[in-house]
Amino acid sequence: MKKIFKNIFIATVILSITTSCVKDDDYDVVTDYIPVLVGNNFENESRGSGSNEVAVNLPGWLNVAVEGSRLWHVRQFDGNQYAEFSSFFSYNDPNDDIWLITSKMDFAATPDSESLTFDTKKRISNSAEFKVLISTDFDGNKDNISTSTWEELDFISPDSDDVFVNSGIVNLSDYQNSNNVYVAFRYIGSKANGATTTFQIDNIRIFENK
Repeated sequence: MKKIFKNIFIATVILSITTSCVKDDDYDVVTDYIPVLVGNNFENESRGSGSNEVAVNLPGWLNVAVEGSRLWHVRQFDGNQYAEFSSFFSYNDPNDDIWLITSKMDFAATPDSESLTFDTKKRISNSAEFKVLISTDFDGNKDNISTSTWEELDFISPDSDDVFVNSGIVNLSDYQNSNNVYVAFRYIGSKANGATTTFQIDNIRIFENK
């Protein structure tokens, strides 16, 4: 009898392991996802503090000010690092339009479709905007951001301040046949007009569905 229970226990454990890391809805219990095309949690990036801002500088990514002069930068709080921007500190720039753009991705090379997930926090909410966009005709040249076609993605955004909220699984299957995909995290604010909300982003993952 003990041997029978032992075998049942082993089979249950094997089944649990086999089924726990294969689907999108398992993201809540799996720290790192099945093939990740692009991902970053900013933990290995140099960070600033106080008035010293250290710009996000990820290989292959773009960090661009279409308007203004400051960039998405890396901060740390309570042992966690993330990217942050707020127009509150743009003393020399009346308007900010700041883009953090992933490296180029080839969705057509993967047998399955892709999805996106990330975390967002907002602080001291005051009218600034945060958008996530996707393009299949951007050529990777920062001078052509404004002339490229960008489609806005829907995601779960934080309702209240000071808490990171997961975006949910953002379905990117409409772009499965494209070999030229970029995802952008865009901040739009204005010190002059008082649109100065702080936005923080973390745990970015673009992954192949399995």
